[in-house]
Amino acid sequence: MSRPNLMLRDAALGYASRGIPVLPLHHPLPHRSDLQPLTGNHQLPSPAVRTSCSCRDPGCGQPAKHPLGSLVPHGVKDATANRARVLARWASHPQANIGLATGRLFDVLDVDGPAGEHAIRQLAATHGLASSGPLVRTGGGWHFCEGEQGRCARRRARPGLTLGITGVLPSDRSVDQLPRTPPGAPSADGVTSEEPGRGPRRSTVRRLAVGAVPTHRRAGRDDMASLPAVARQVTVGVDSHKDVHVAAAVDQVGRVLGTTWVPTTAQGSVQLLRWATRLGQVQRFGIEGTGSFGAGLSRWLQQQGYQVVEVNRPNRQARRRRGKSDPVDAEAAARAVLAGEATTTPKAADGTVEMLRVLRVARRSAIKARGQAANQLHSLLVTAPDPLRHQLRGLPLARLVQVAAAVRPGPLTDPQAATKFTLRELARRYQLLTAELDRLDAELAALAPKAAPRLLTRRGVGAQVAGALLVVAGDNPGRLRSEAAFSMLCGSSPLEASSGQTVRHRLNRGGDRDANNALWTIAMTRLSCDERTQRYLARRTAEGKSKREIIRCLKRYIAREIYRDITAAVGS
Repeated sequence: MSRPNLMLRDAALGYASRGIPVLPLHHPLPHRSDLQPLTGNHQLPSPAVRTSCSCRDPGCGQPAKHPLGSLVPHGVKDATANRARVLARWASHPQANIGLATGRLFDVLDVDGPAGEHAIRQLAATHGLASSGPLVRTGGGWHFCEGEQGRCARRRARPGLTLGITGVLPSDRSVDQLPRTPPGAPSADGVTSEEPGRGPRRSTVRRLAVGAVPTHRRAGRDDMASLPAVARQVTVGVDSHKDVHVAAAVDQVGRVLGTTWVPTTAQGSVQLLRWATRLGQVQRFGIEGTGSFGAGLSRWLQQQGYQVVEVNRPNRQARRRRGKSDPVDAEAAARAVLAGEATTTPKAADGTVEMLRVLRVARRSAIKARGQAANQLHSLLVTAPDPLRHQLRGLPLARLVQVAAAVRPGPLTDPQAATKFTLRELARRYQLLTAELDRLDAELAALAPKAAPRLLTRRGVGAQVAGALLVVAGDNPGRLRSEAAFSMLCGSSPLEASSGQTVRHRLNRGGDRDANNALWTIAMTRLSCDERTQRYLARRTAEGKSKREIIRCLKRYIAREIYRDITAAVGS
């Protein structure tokens, strides 16, 4: 196989690797005519060169521009980015031109002549046009490939510009740019000539901004190379850990650009940002664990003005198929953000709600430790010596703690003395934890009204209940799209479980369970003392609902009230 044929095959594979569907087209057949016989000292004049199509049809209206029917009988519908199919097609027809299927990843503006050049400059100046696909030189101008911005070309007809949103873009001529060449830089890939018989050549055209013409040249056809380049848009995924963060970057079409490891320090955050900005224009960071190991990195990136998206751990089925490693998890985080699967804004953790959260952490552990101390007190009394057991048996917990804390064990010479000593230490621990809880409750009661004063006026809402609901929303409740999203976050929204002709909903067992318990507390308080809630209970009971189902409905309504109070506090 000749070198040009290899270039055609390799160019087709290059397009396919970028996700651009390709299909084989007929190729041109050079046909020489008007040869003059050599007479005397007259030299042979340059022969006139025409091109005919490999379809052998003398009346072909699109020479070298229509699909090879033997390989792609359905035309553009048979275009593919599958590497194996592309290899098979160009192995059987190595001279085939390359057709790019438009209307999928990009649309095509056919730029013809000076009028088209002037029109596309105006279009780019007006709409900020940017190329999102290959830039192909044609016989009379360029094929300029654009993505979603292709709609702006249809607003108004322009001389010299033709928008092709479906069909085939023949790519039998020079490709001077593929999507990642920065503005003002020569083409980095060097894939330019795909024309049979000419062989490869490196592009020497420099990318200039639209409308920029060098001072030593006048505007003309050669300046069509000054179409804007596409900036590489980078999405970074981070798998956070205690000592090291692992990051992976992908571009706008999902190609992995690189992987790096940085320490979990301020200097490591700077290194990560520098690495990402060298790869292209950073769009978003997807961080796994923004509420734990990735909290510091998330806050720092948000302070630098970058968008951070919270990413859940990888899907178990995908992990089972691909395996588990830190670079794989980081790449999965980046792809989840790029695909739109992860859209959650992490909590800001920079205000009063964050203060409530850290105080609640200490309070939760103190309650757990105090409960353990009380349980150990009661269990020791079961096996204590008879005189001590009869003395303390049957006392309420508060009185038991008071008496046990005042016990004088004396020297530890027998099991009874050791039991007294242990009871005293457990009782004193209980008293210390109770004093700690009193201090924490006082601080929480002072902070909760600052975060959402309107929330504390609701019946059944105290400082602890308000703290649980505020923590689940965060310092930036605007990250929640609606009250339905807040209800889902609290685990109080019913989940649809319909199938076929059966339409039903089931209980939501997910969400934040502390917030769900806070909603349950409000509902039970109102059922006991709120007249309106009691009337609702009677009405729904008459309709045949059970009390458990009625409480679930109440929790959903309460979540709607709470959401409005929280967002109103942020707005004020």
